[in-house]
Amino acid sequence: MVYPALNLPLKIIQYLALRAKHQTNYFQFRKLLTLLQDWEQAYQVIQNIRRRHSPIKYHQPPEFQTKLPGEQVYHQYQHYLLSF
Repeated sequence: MVYPALNLPLKIIQYLALRAKHQTNYFQFRKLLTLLQDWEQAYQVIQNIRRRHSPIKYHQPPEFQTKLPGEQVYHQYQHYLLSF
């Protein structure tokens, strides 16, 4: 038998426990998104430079076409940045 009056405090306790458990993860995720927002600005500048200076018109060193550090992480979490 379920007592509705007893069910509500149990839900509140569950919520508080889960909130405390995942609070650190949430703050770390928010920190990651903030870092990725800052990184995105530099990434867009680099991508624009690469588009304007094509290898057909300009001699480019091999480093010019290397993947940027963090690019994979950026693409993995890019959709979260839109809602942040």
